[in-house]
Amino acid sequence: MDKSKNLYGHLFALTANVMWGLMSPIGKSALQEFSPISVTTFRMVGAAAAFWILSMFCKQEHVNHQDMLKIFFASLFALVFNQGVFIFGLSMTSPIDASIVTTTLPIVTMVVAAIYLKEPITNKKVLGIFVGAMGALILIMSSQAGSNGNGSLIGDLLCLVAQISFSIYLTVFKGLSQRYSAVTINKVVYQVTAIKANAFKGNKKLKKVKIPASVKTIGDNAFMNCTSLTSVVIPAKVTKIGKKAFYNCKKLKSITIKTTKLTTKKVGSKAFTKAGSSSYKKLKVKVPAKKLSAYKKLLKKKGLSPKVKVRK
Repeated sequence: MDKSKNLYGHLFALTANVMWGLMSPIGKSALQEFSPISVTTFRMVGAAAAFWILSMFCKQEHVNHQDMLKIFFASLFALVFNQGVFIFGLSMTSPIDASIVTTTLPIVTMVVAAIYLKEPITNKKVLGIFVGAMGALILIMSSQAGSNGNGSLIGDLLCLVAQISFSIYLTVFKGLSQRYSAVTINKVVYQVTAIKANAFKGNKKLKKVKIPASVKTIGDNAFMNCTSLTSVVIPAKVTKIGKKAFYNCKKLKSITIKTTKLTTKKVGSKAFTKAGSSSYKKLKVKVPAKKLSAYKKLLKKKGLSPKVKVRK
């Protein structure tokens, strides 16, 4: 049974690494159309939605409050310092260089595991790392020989930081994966609580946005100049909307606000200025019934045109 689990573990790890290997060329292609912030946000929001939907069909697990704090820090190393930093690094270097840098993960993980988990460094491990390192070295040398200046030292270093971060996640937070299922850990780790400033600024391809229910903050300029955006749903947990968050989203026809927690101080200046400006009369804003009067005043103060109809 243990050997079978070990085999499955290695097969899953191999599959994950094959998919991760495809990340660099596919990610580089996506970065031709979107900013690093947008790509990172798409990945995290998409993964969060996928794992939460998957969790509905799996056995529900209770996560202890003490472990929630550990999962929070795990998410920093697994997502923010790993995936986020890697995407920024990839945007500055070539996909070949980024892929080569990812080969350092086993080396770094072995070192971190030896220091933190006191795992022995066996001869087989050393031999495997040596062979891998030689292969990476050959790739680096051939890449530099045929390079057209597409690589970047800063980009490569950011990709290396991402690998170090993920190796820390694999070793320091190993206990979490033994206590909870992969679905439970990932649905919590990927839970999004904020949309960063400038996240989708100037994105001409966004048409409809239903912000995840877990989001509490929409950053400054988050959807500014998204000139193709036609509808947006702001969930019930949102407590803050940054300045110019929906500035010049001129094709907006529908804004649904479910939260009742917005105040003048919590909504930035010009947050809704020029929203629906292509045709103000076509824009419909739906708000909670008990906040109808207050939100009419609030939205107009934050730039919404008086021509726009606000209803419950």
